[in-house]
Amino acid sequence: AQMSKILVNIFGLTARNGRIFYDVSFDHWAFEYISVLAVNGIANGNNQGYYMPNNNVTLNQLSSFIYRIMDKGIQPSSEGIVVEKSASVEEEVLRLVNIERAKEGIPPLEIGSCVI
Repeated sequence: AQMSKILVNIFGLTARNGRIFYDVSFDHWAFEYISVLAVNGIANGNNQGYYMPNNNVTLNQLSSFIYRIMDKGIQPSSEGIVVEKSASVEEEVLRLVNIERAKEGIPPLEIGSCVI
């Protein structure tokens, strides 16, 4: 669920109507973020209609999110978030993930040596 918020904020994604997953209730804190990713074709959930918002994001899932974003030609937003101009999309996502991890007292991840 945290990854959905990070991706929506980085790329300034929006959507009018949200896609509903069985396990993401309307009152879930990340409902809007997850729905925006789904409507934009970035997050599909599993084939049973579940998103599993409380599970850790796997490296394969993160790779799929990034691939779909890049395939659609979506660029990082300059509104509401500081984007490092020299960073690649992957580096920027990792930087923002590590900011959230630091808030929770979790050690940072590194490119090439992380298992998400």
